[in-house]
Amino acid sequence: MRPRTALAVTPAPVVPVAHVPRPFTHEVEVGGFERVALVAALVGEAVQIYLLNCGETVVELPARSLIAGYYQGKFLHHEPGDDGSAPNANDVVFSLTDSAQAVLVGGQETTLQDLIVAKREASPSEAKIAYHAITDAPAPGDPAHFTAAPKYEVYFRPHELKATKSEEDQIRVPLGHWAGCFPASTWSSSLTEIIWSVRWTQTKGLSPARPQVVLRSAVRLGPGAIWLNAP
Repeated sequence: MRPRTALAVTPAPVVPVAHVPRPFTHEVEVGGFERVALVAALVGEAVQIYLLNCGETVVELPARSLIAGYYQGKFLHHEPGDDGSAPNANDVVFSLTDSAQAVLVGGQETTLQDLIVAKREASPSEAKIAYHAITDAPAPGDPAHFTAAPKYEVYFRPHELKATKSEEDQIRVPLGHWAGCFPASTWSSSLTEIIWSVRWTQTKGLSPARPQVVLRSAVRLGPGAIWLNAP
């Protein structure tokens, strides 16, 4: 499976840790690093997410690194004319657009095109995307290109996990579920984006497993902080 080429994004400016908005509402340590954490602060009505390096060494995170996860939750759907519940701000809608879109399979990034083309060769009847209609749209130099359109809204609703609080009254949630604490729009930024982990099922084809948050570009951070979800 071929990874998607990382987007060229201008790194966010580094600010002193002391300049990061306070109080923090959420905090979680980033595994594998000493004195590195993700923190959240409410500025007005907006959630700002910062990567903090309170140590003395340089922290390097490659492009496409998982930065926050959605662990537990459930899938719901909302069809046109349905009087049931529609997605709320923290829900993540399973909406795919075309063959170039990146997804995760078994933790490895690939594209919808690679997956569907391979499945069409191996088992054509199973080469479909759950809850989506596929329309072939060959383009010059890309004869396998297609578009995908949701048939109706299917979305992931994060469960509320039992959280602990620090002495400073900051909420502590595991990094693997941290993304689910905030509106999904929080992660649509110049440095972060939501990507779907998917898996093949016999009846529905390529199906959603859970959303994840990855870095659009590499981050190299010395002592200081980067506003991860800056517009």
